[in-house]
Amino acid sequence: MLGFIGELRKQDYNLAVLSNMPPEILEYIEKETNILSMFDNTVFSCEIGLAKPDPAIYRKCLEITGSSDQGNVFIDDLDVNVSAAEKQGIKGVKYSGFPDFIKTMEYLLN
Repeated sequence: MLGFIGELRKQDYNLAVLSNMPPEILEYIEKETNILSMFDNTVFSCEIGLAKPDPAIYRKCLEITGSSDQGNVFIDDLDVNVSAAEKQGIKGVKYSGFPDFIKTMEYLLN
């Protein structure tokens, strides 16, 4: 997955993380890894007081990234979160494994 994210960065996509992770996990990731530096924007429920699947968090993410709902892709492993993003006009992809994910993303990006 990190290699795929790196390839998207080379193609100048604007990449963001939208996550419901709790503050202690976020603190650990920020302290122990550099993964979040691969993204242009990060939106964490523990920092903004909204959580997926609340429609407001998707709108807030679009605001933070400076994006419209057109041309964005939201990826999540929970149907309820993907559905909520789609209701906001964002393309949704249910993550159920890397091989299928890559096929779907290649289709969407080409």
